[in-house]
Amino acid sequence: MGVINKSDNKLVVVLVISLLLIGLVILSNILSFQKIEQLYTNQVVDGQIVETDHVANQVENHILRVKDELVTLSKFPIMDSINISQCSGSMKIIHQDINGLISSLLRADSSGQVLECSNSEFSNYVGLNIKDKEYFYIPKETSEPYISDVMQQGTSGHVMISTPLYQTSQYTPYPNYEGNFKGIIFSIIDLETLFNLYIHPAFEDNVHLFLLINSQNNNTILESEELRNYTILLKDLAENQDKIIRDLDYYGKTIVTMSDIKFGSENWRLIVLLLSIG
Repeated sequence: MGVINKSDNKLVVVLVISLLLIGLVILSNILSFQKIEQLYTNQVVDGQIVETDHVANQVENHILRVKDELVTLSKFPIMDSINISQCSGSMKIIHQDINGLISSLLRADSSGQVLECSNSEFSNYVGLNIKDKEYFYIPKETSEPYISDVMQQGTSGHVMISTPLYQTSQYTPYPNYEGNFKGIIFSIIDLETLFNLYIHPAFEDNVHLFLLINSQNNNTILESEELRNYTILLKDLAENQDKIIRDLDYYGKTIVTMSDIKFGSENWRLIVLLLSIG
């Protein structure tokens, strides 16, 4: 039997201790890396929550501001302030009174006949009678501004906003609902405009996907072209409402944030997906 040298024992002990120390260092590095990774993920989640809320607020505020701007215009004497001469495309007369978001303005008389517009894109409205349209008869009957639900025209969707006009000879600091009904003014907001102004600049292509739905019936309003099988996504969201990080079919580990948009009788929901988070 060989003799075990004390120096060999010491060497073994040193090696074992060294291996333990190396293991502890590696374990510590792994735990530190996991902590840093979790911290980074939390920061990304928080950032996306803030950005989703911000974009949703911008969309909602855009629609509500257009409504308020129409109400402001309705306070002025009709023929003095609204003289947009049949779809000339000039918005000068509008922005002399308010510096705002209205990009199209149309006027119909008390019988519902559309007389003029400010944007040639909507010249096909001139000459139409809209007395049976909700955006005409609801403001007429209620003396209040009206915001429609999403309306489809061809492949594009839009929202109609209208407010009644009443006869007045001077500016009033509040909506004038006491004179003779003279018709309505209305504006058309194209959904692609909202997408181009707010949604597209906020979310990076090929990294983010988005879905804008009517939260009352889940009908799609706008969606990313690359979004696949969103019905499964909506089912997953309904079943796991409080879960932000999800393992989704097609996309893998994904951050999903949502924010609501409310105006008129409409309730929309903006859903944003951040793909490939590891």
